[in-house]
Amino acid sequence: MKKLLVILSVIFLFAACKTEPKAENVKYLTSLHCEGCKQTISNKLNKTEGILSYNVEVPTKIVSIEYDANVTDSLKLKNLLIDLGYSANKIN
Repeated sequence: MKKLLVILSVIFLFAACKTEPKAENVKYLTSLHCEGCKQTISNKLNKTEGILSYNVEVPTKIVSIEYDANVTDSLKLKNLLIDLGYSANKIN
């Protein structure tokens, strides 16, 4: 019984320590130019931890990303786009 109480206490403490997402937004003007580029970027963002939402606009070449700042940051996201072969210039 005592062990059960200790285990439940530890589980409760870990659950209480879970941090809420700290949502931040960033936009990049990229060199994407077609639906294939959009799909490549979307596939990578879907597999990237900390991404809350995103929008890839082919006509404007803008990638907008909402991310959890507790998990990732704008520099990592910029490098993700660069590693895929696209330019990534941060815009306001």
